[in-house]
Amino acid sequence: MKPLAIALTLCLSMIAGGAAAQAADNQKLSVVPIRLNIAEVGHAQTVSVINGGDSPMDIAVGAYSWAQHDGAALDLSESKNLLVFPRTIHLNAYEQRDVRVGIVTPLTDTEGSYRLSFTQISDPTDLSSSGSVAMRLRITMPVFITPIDHTIKSNVEIQHTTVGQKAIAVQLHNRSNLHVSIQSISIEALDAHGTHIGSSQAPGWYILANAEQTFSVPLPTIAAYAQATTFKIQVSTDDGKAITKTIAAK
Repeated sequence: MKPLAIALTLCLSMIAGGAAAQAADNQKLSVVPIRLNIAEVGHAQTVSVINGGDSPMDIAVGAYSWAQHDGAALDLSESKNLLVFPRTIHLNAYEQRDVRVGIVTPLTDTEGSYRLSFTQISDPTDLSSSGSVAMRLRITMPVFITPIDHTIKSNVEIQHTTVGQKAIAVQLHNRSNLHVSIQSISIEALDAHGTHIGSSQAPGWYILANAEQTFSVPLPTIAAYAQATTFKIQVSTDDGKAITKTIAAK
């Protein structure tokens, strides 16, 4: 998943069996923009919610505090720190409506991180008496609250690496008070003479302020694990920076 891409999930609720999955084919839900940055209290921003399908839908809007722990990129809990209005909206076919988003608490020394969710409310009348599968559309998007001092530059470190037979686990630590978007993590396998054996990469994602995340990067070939003596790791961020580290293969 690319860092700036919104998370779009189809939530399947099994009702009995059958085939109502076709109903979702004509339903398209999107939001603009795909990320919010709020810099001051009392200054609300707007998210446009768009029904791109030919059927009406009802949407519930949720607000969550977003934390990260290594191994858990999305630790969400309901939050009252975001002011969201309205909380439910009705969208006719091809209609667009705006949601206003603001903050309650004052700015702090560390960037605040939240997520908004836009979830389709199921309509039980759409289900046939014989039973079917109800499909709900859901989008989540990040909301970042600018810290008091937002001039601090990102500071990402390759903190720990673990070489396996199929992949290398790369643990990254963001030591700044702002989130960072990791574009990709790549590895290059080198033999004892420094000759290139192969390379591969994996997509990155957000790392929140003062948080850690581990990414798994597959080895380029099966032979790379047996032949390589060193691996060169490069982490690329969305601000054009590259962090590199060379590690022993074994």
